[in-house]
Amino acid sequence: MAGLSGHAGIHTPAQRCAPKGRLREISKLSDAGPIRPIVDKVYPFAQTPEALGYVETGRAKGKVVVAVSQ
Repeated sequence: MAGLSGHAGIHTPAQRCAPKGRLREISKLSDAGPIRPIVDKVYPFAQTPEALGYVETGRAKGKVVVAVSQ
């Protein structure tokens, strides 16, 4: 399917998934605390379009979070 998408003018980036053992290790590290995402901005749910616009600018220096509830 990825090979056909270019013919329709659709471009999908390849995404790779780590082997299960690596995902488990990453999950353990994350649960233990040493892995912390860098959060650039947090937007309330009502400002989701603005959040997406910010991501599309390419200026985000970390994760852009949309808060669903507080």
